[in-house]
Amino acid sequence: MDKFDLNSFDTVSACNAGAEIELKDPWTGASTGAFITIMGEDSEVFKNAFYKIRNRRNMEKAQAERQRQAAPILTAEQEEEDNIELLAACTKGWRGIARDGVEIPFSQEAAAQFYRQFPKFKQQANAAIGALENFIKAS
Repeated sequence: MDKFDLNSFDTVSACNAGAEIELKDPWTGASTGAFITIMGEDSEVFKNAFYKIRNRRNMEKAQAERQRQAAPILTAEQEEEDNIELLAACTKGWRGIARDGVEIPFSQEAAAQFYRQFPKFKQQANAAIGALENFIKAS
């Protein structure tokens, strides 16, 4: 009998290593030749970005309470921006993403703008970050 090896369940290390994901045509599902490199939801990058956003929201609420004001209401727009901030933090690079035939240089700011402008690709990145099979390969 094979020994139970915890390394095969180490999602933190796997998500920290990241994965390259090919973006698919949102309408046909066809390959696009465009790839993003992302960190998974169990990665330190994801956790740190998530904590930063959550702590900022908690501090805003605490500050309002100290000033005896109504706690700020988190709008849908703010939630969307928080999600884009988290996705951009977890996006570590790309290749094959171009506009007018010119490859767009990667940066966190460029990634955030990309996710704002192309919500179907934002949905793909969101799904990919949470899909452990992108990070843990079957043996």
